[in-house]
Amino acid sequence: AEAAQSTMGSDRNEKKGFFSNRKTKCFVILVTLLISAMLHILLHLNSTVHPRSLASTTPHIYKKAFSKGTSVIPNGNTHENSESENDEGLDELTPLEKKMLNVSNWSNGETGFPGALTLEEAALCDPKTQAVLKGEPYVCAEDVTCLMCQEEGYTKKFNEQLKTWMDSEHTKERKAIYEKFRSQELVIIQAVNTGQLHLWLNWVCSCEANGINPRDITIMLPSDENAYNMIKKSGFVAVKPPKYDIDPNWGGRQGRQGHTFVNNMFVLTARELLALGHEVILHDVDIVWLKNPLPFINKIKTNMDVLTQLAPSWTMMGTGNTGFVYLACNTRTIAFVQTLINLLPIKGRSDQKLTNTVLRHYKMRQIRWMNLPNSLFPRLTHSDTPETHKHAILAHSVSNGKSKKFTQAGMYFFNESCSHYDKSLDLCRGTPIEKCML
Repeated sequence: AEAAQSTMGSDRNEKKGFFSNRKTKCFVILVTLLISAMLHILLHLNSTVHPRSLASTTPHIYKKAFSKGTSVIPNGNTHENSESENDEGLDELTPLEKKMLNVSNWSNGETGFPGALTLEEAALCDPKTQAVLKGEPYVCAEDVTCLMCQEEGYTKKFNEQLKTWMDSEHTKERKAIYEKFRSQELVIIQAVNTGQLHLWLNWVCSCEANGINPRDITIMLPSDENAYNMIKKSGFVAVKPPKYDIDPNWGGRQGRQGHTFVNNMFVLTARELLALGHEVILHDVDIVWLKNPLPFINKIKTNMDVLTQLAPSWTMMGTGNTGFVYLACNTRTIAFVQTLINLLPIKGRSDQKLTNTVLRHYKMRQIRWMNLPNSLFPRLTHSDTPETHKHAILAHSVSNGKSKKFTQAGMYFFNESCSHYDKSLDLCRGTPIEKCML
């Protein structure tokens, strides 16, 4: 017993001596922390599910889901996976399932999407169903369609414009133009009158300065003969205008009646092009291209129906800026544009208010809409300089003082260096830029 006690005492002394060393204590603590950290990492990795690891550890059906192949995008086409071009897994689908992989084969009833809304179905003046936001909402106590409270004379003038648009000769002219663009997947449409030619030519000159030729994919919609002749002279395709009752000298200021009637041609043309299978960009003329925007649009459009510029306002006017709008070609966008056409009799002077109201409509919630990044697709302000938007792909001079904002931002390309310059159309020529509000 005495020997055993002596041995235990000796062991305790040895252990005490081992842990009494400060360096040894630090070493033990460090090793313990390292082991703990490694265990934490291993546990985290084991609890994280990754598509590739899921595909290797789950039943066969999930392997098919995560395998290389094709994926469907919303315009009804198929987007090829860059890693493989095989169709692995399609043999397990029924004919109907294969058909439904193409979204263009879906009817509106398949998902509960309502299709195009009429004035009565939209009921924009029904406070029980519509969000009431700041900025002159649609209000009409005696009529939920808003028609009875429309600005005097507007609806009559719109009906006259529509009648002219639907004239058989004008329809024949448009169809002949569309035929020239049959091979194009995407078509840009612009509407312009003589008073805006300086802005449109500024866009043309911006394209020239940056080595871009958009003529093969652009259809112009002039509202008067003089604008038509200038567009043809510049090498663009234009629909010959009938005799519209639209002010040819209106220069692009917001809130003017010329603005609303010129822009009505946008949605009427877009509906026809969508029906022919084209994707469409609605493009105001008060925009400049600093770089070709289509590569970026083609990358970001997947899984989207509508892309717009940002209108940074949580009012009836926001948040989609209708100066630059991409529309995919599918049943949802066709119904959306047809709804806009159905509601044109109550639009009044603001395209943007109507467009955003329809995008927010509770029956249109399945439309996949996103604003483009403002750093790449900015709206110009009166305080901008050439350094403000040096990363922009394109820029939009909204509201009034358009030429002034372009000049201050270093984006006024309509000058003697452009082959399309016409000093008779340069409305700010010889005017101090701070006083030019055109």
